[in-house]
Amino acid sequence: MGQGLPLIGPGDAPNPWRFSTTSDGQPPTASVRIAGGSGGAALAGSPIELTFSEAVRPDSVVYSIVPPVQGELRWIDDARTALFLHAGFQVGQTYTFTLAMAKDLAGNDLSAAAQLSFVVQLTKVVQLPLVIQQ
Repeated sequence: MGQGLPLIGPGDAPNPWRFSTTSDGQPPTASVRIAGGSGGAALAGSPIELTFSEAVRPDSVVYSIVPPVQGELRWIDDARTALFLHAGFQVGQTYTFTLAMAKDLAGNDLSAAAQLSFVVQLTKVVQLPLVIQQ
């Protein structure tokens, strides 16, 4: 094996280096909303968006939806945002999505659970004015 370079050469002054560490004791916060939705209404195919104040460990996220709907979380934005993608909600049904737990990269637990209740609508109705040219 070769030998490394000496830290101090003949006649050289020492080159000390310093570093410090900090601990992250701040728990992450989160919000839950209907992606592209307004208020407490959603369309049948609307994903649910989870937004965290800082990156979280995707494998630490615990959530539920009542009544149950098959789906998965798709992560975007460096583990700060996830979309719950699903096969479709039943029109007229009220759902409650609860984000119960998550840990940030330092291992801090989510500061509080986040919850969203919404009713599924058939379609968005947009009424446009009728313009008749003569």
